[in-house]
Amino acid sequence: MPLQGVTIRVDGIPEASAITDAEGRFELLDMPAPEFFVHIDGSTVPNPPQGMEYPIVGKPVHSIPGESVNLNHNGVEFDIFLPPMGLGDVIDLSDTEMTEVGFGDGGKAELANMFPELDPATWDLFKVSFPPGSAVDRSGAPATQASIIPVPPDRTPSPIPGGMNPSLVVSIQAPGASEFDVPAPITFPNIDGLEPGTSSFLSSFDHDVGEFVVIGTGTVSEDGSVINSDPGTGIVKPGWHIVFCVVTAVNSELPNDDYGNGIFWGTPDINGLKRYYDFGTSFSPLSLGYMRVTPQSLYTPEIGYGWSTGLVGGVSRGSLLDIDSMYDFNETLDGTFSIDVEPGCYDISIALGDVSQMRTHMGIWIEGMRMGNVSSDADILNCIVTNINTVVMDGRLDINLWSAGQDRVAISSLMVNQVKEGFMPGELDIVNGTFYRARENVHLETVVRDVLSIANVEVLFQDFMDPYTHYKQHVFHKESMKVGFREWVTPGKSTLIEIPTYPFGYPLPMDTDEDGLYDLIEWILGFDPENPDSDGNGITDFEEIYGVLVF
Repeated sequence: MPLQGVTIRVDGIPEASAITDAEGRFELLDMPAPEFFVHIDGSTVPNPPQGMEYPIVGKPVHSIPGESVNLNHNGVEFDIFLPPMGLGDVIDLSDTEMTEVGFGDGGKAELANMFPELDPATWDLFKVSFPPGSAVDRSGAPATQASIIPVPPDRTPSPIPGGMNPSLVVSIQAPGASEFDVPAPITFPNIDGLEPGTSSFLSSFDHDVGEFVVIGTGTVSEDGSVINSDPGTGIVKPGWHIVFCVVTAVNSELPNDDYGNGIFWGTPDINGLKRYYDFGTSFSPLSLGYMRVTPQSLYTPEIGYGWSTGLVGGVSRGSLLDIDSMYDFNETLDGTFSIDVEPGCYDISIALGDVSQMRTHMGIWIEGMRMGNVSSDADILNCIVTNINTVVMDGRLDINLWSAGQDRVAISSLMVNQVKEGFMPGELDIVNGTFYRARENVHLETVVRDVLSIANVEVLFQDFMDPYTHYKQHVFHKESMKVGFREWVTPGKSTLIEIPTYPFGYPLPMDTDEDGLYDLIEWILGFDPENPDSDGNGITDFEEIYGVLVF
């Protein structure tokens, strides 16, 4: 049904407004190109259905200089649909405690029409949990109300991408709010009958880019009744939202090649935790699929992640056109970022650095263990990405960033990936001895091996390397039989590089050829882990390194 009386306001051009006519049409003249942003205010529609109101939505509009164009997405024209909202469905948001918002009577009546075959009690399972003060406008002022509106899948602001095919679309409204600066956990009823434990994706219509984007993950509950957003994920903006599941074919014939390419940290668990954090300010561009972290993102058990200690600042040195997360970051002299996780093994990738100035001696401690220092030059390609494996025993991953010099530590992004296997690193207590190195150039797919007998372990952490290159390095300490690992990307200069220091620990106890050397150690040494005498000279691989044992 066409809506007359909807007010269209142009962001930044208050005089350029329009009101829809009896056919629901409007026209905006002399608009900037190639894009501008509009607010579509359905609350100004006269005589809405009794007890109902139409929401306010925003979206980007594309324009061409000198031409009159219809609303379109990737060349496909579309209409704007404003779902009616029951006034009785609106819930007041608390500024002191979590507020749960579900479907009201008006929403449930609409759902009964959309899904007549389902038990009406199904819709009582849906809820969005708003942390206090999290729904804010562009100036940071909190919204005071919220409501949930069911929407037919063919009435979204733009077509839902193929492969998603959701049964249920919801519009989450918080009048006046432009974002939720703390993700709001969401629970969907499992109306598609997914198996317990199945991973799914949360997707939202991003008004800034004009399309649906993945914002997080969810998991089907043990009893199969609902899909809960995973800890630390949730809804980050008002608008249209869906949950969907992608079935991925996995080749079970592929083994976990712990020694074939030098990666021994573990095999990613397809149902394991995967989280992505983009550090910046409240108004920084948000990388696709990431969760926003600002200095105000303080850790609480209800939210499940955030800054738990330290003074933290936020910096944005890009513009809304800069989508690379390196332009925005948080910085601290001594701060801890904490994430609630299940006990287990995790791969962690941390991007440190500043596009505008050098940052030196940025220290990393994870789970109370020193992982070393990194330094970066003032260039987007010179920011350092370091990868670390750790084991979490207490259900909370703590990452402490500490300045070992005068510069604040600048963190721009963080990725946490649960893996099935790993090893527990020990303290950085090895100071000298014989070290066998295997350095993999990921770009060239080459491995260079050497051996160093040194009196100062710090020599291992400085070397000349190619610029803009992704390296992985394993080091085997002969005297202790421990192994260390680091992964990094070099800055944009072929010069002396400060490698992130690494702790040493015992590798996975796998010795396929039973020669006394674990498989990973044999890979580092260049031996065949399936042959106890790799070079066929009558001396075992173990004896090649440690000599013939005499009893």
